[in-house]
Amino acid sequence: MASLEVIRKIPFFFIIGRPRSGTTLLRTMLDAHPNIIVPPEYPVILDLYNKYGRIKRWDLKQIKDFHKDFRRKQPKEFWKYEYLLVNEEALQKTLESITGEYADFTDVFKVFYYHSRSLFGEKSIHLMGDKNPIYASFTNRLFKIFPDAKFIYLTRDYRDNYRSISKFEFEAPNIALQSYRWKYASKCFVRLASGKPGQFLHLRYEDLATEPEKQLQAVCSFLEIGYSHEMLRFHEKTNDAVALVGEEDFNKFHNGLNQPIHCNNLYGWKTQLSNRQTALADAAVGGYAELMGYERKYQEPAIKNSLLVLPWKIYGNILYKAMSAAEYLPARVRRVVAHLLPYLAKAYHSISRKLNVQEKPA
Repeated sequence: MASLEVIRKIPFFFIIGRPRSGTTLLRTMLDAHPNIIVPPEYPVILDLYNKYGRIKRWDLKQIKDFHKDFRRKQPKEFWKYEYLLVNEEALQKTLESITGEYADFTDVFKVFYYHSRSLFGEKSIHLMGDKNPIYASFTNRLFKIFPDAKFIYLTRDYRDNYRSISKFEFEAPNIALQSYRWKYASKCFVRLASGKPGQFLHLRYEDLATEPEKQLQAVCSFLEIGYSHEMLRFHEKTNDAVALVGEEDFNKFHNGLNQPIHCNNLYGWKTQLSNRQTALADAAVGGYAELMGYERKYQEPAIKNSLLVLPWKIYGNILYKAMSAAEYLPARVRRVVAHLLPYLAKAYHSISRKLNVQEKPA
């Protein structure tokens, strides 16, 4: 059984970015490293911290409550505790050993990740990571909770990002809104990274796809861990991944993980988005496109396009402020709201289809 002191000393990092930006690909590649554990997407940190963040010495009831809340059903179908493959027996022993000892929130949280199991076999864990796109807008809060953690911010061209997101029902299929959300997440990262450059790394999906070995070597250097060629063999565990999450969910969300990394999905927006869609996306993102390494097709937005995206930028800003404010609501209220949000996105998709509002690629 690993002691709390051993687990406490293991460095921690986050992979963040907009949904459908390649964060799952990067997570899987890093999890294939023999000394890194990065469990599947399971965003519970912020909720748990609101309830347990102030505890420094834990009694048995608090430990049991934390364990129960960690396992609580999440609002999205692909966020499942079971996917973490936690060794419950070992976890329970470590948790019980914490009782009465000094341990802050990050210590206890890391105990769960330490006892999760990887599809890539047993490993000597020197580094732990967390991949959750939903955290891209809460980087500042994560940094306050994990002040020593490192952050990898993965971006994908905002126009290709929209193409991919619009295929699913977890976010509204509106290119102005999604482009603004891409900009908002990038702005959060840039602001925080400017003060702590050694703890923040920006990685473009396009670079990872075209030169994976070079980019993974840079990531390993940033994380201060040796490079392993095993990371490029991530696709060899496809059958195990399918067995874990089910063939339907794997094909729906992760079918790109069943083959070596490739460049087939790069810059599809150039042929699959209309000029109007591209102009709206460029207007919503503005100069953050170039700041994050992308080139706008329409450098100077027409007044009409600026006016068209303005309501969505305002709506997006209000949405993020509401999300931030919701963090201070009682946990039970937050859970109710969180379970309602996916239905709102599905309703938006349904209405868009019925009214033929959703724009189709050219």
